[in-house]
Amino acid sequence: GVETQSSCESPRSTPSVAPADPMAHFDPAIQRLLSRPSSGVTTIMIQNIPNRCSQRLLLRKLKQLGFGDSIDLLYAPVDYKTKGGLGYAFCNLVSEAEATRLMQAVTGLNLGIHKSSKVLTTEPSRNQGFASNFRAFYTGTRANQRSIPEYQPVIIDLEARREIPFPDPSVGGPLTI
Repeated sequence: GVETQSSCESPRSTPSVAPADPMAHFDPAIQRLLSRPSSGVTTIMIQNIPNRCSQRLLLRKLKQLGFGDSIDLLYAPVDYKTKGGLGYAFCNLVSEAEATRLMQAVTGLNLGIHKSSKVLTTEPSRNQGFASNFRAFYTGTRANQRSIPEYQPVIIDLEARREIPFPDPSVGGPLTI
């Protein structure tokens, strides 16, 4: 026979239960990155970036320098009024060795764009590791400004060689990790 729901069992009376996996609403690659152990300095703050250098252009330059297989997160904040960069970016790499290599490669480098004479400086970021940075961007005020996707952090699934859109907290809910 066909089972019917008794009048006592309305869907509204079922208690709300949190999902067993607090990351279930994230792309599987983000879940993998969030659960990856991190140690040492893997996140670098790159400073003195020309204001007209977009996040996309910076990523392209870093890939040209040989870091395409090492970067899993890049965020270059933007002034939403002027649409110009704020002159710095956060770059998370897969290992401390790659982070050290990036610092050595870009410190003192002129990106050669927009006739800027600025040379890059680097230092370890306050937040270290993919999970720490993801959490900061996901819960931060800038991350909640979703109207311009290209201004959001870039997440790169290195295994599948694809970029993953940064998740919208208003869709996925609060971060519980």
